[in-house]
Amino acid sequence: MPFSGLPESLQAKLHGRPKAVVSKERIKTRLSMEVARFRESGEGWQTRMDTAIKDSQ
Repeated sequence: MPFSGLPESLQAKLHGRPKAVVSKERIKTRLSMEVARFRESGEGWQTRMDTAIKDSQ
């Protein structure tokens, strides 16, 4: 059955996550232990690191 053939209530549930207004690029890097401590600070560490990097510029 095509997606358009499903009931609208089910389409809304299956549509997925909306696109972010500001997209980010996935990168892979190695970090020193001092910087890697961001990860130990718990959930949201990537966002805090991103903010710290932007603030340092």
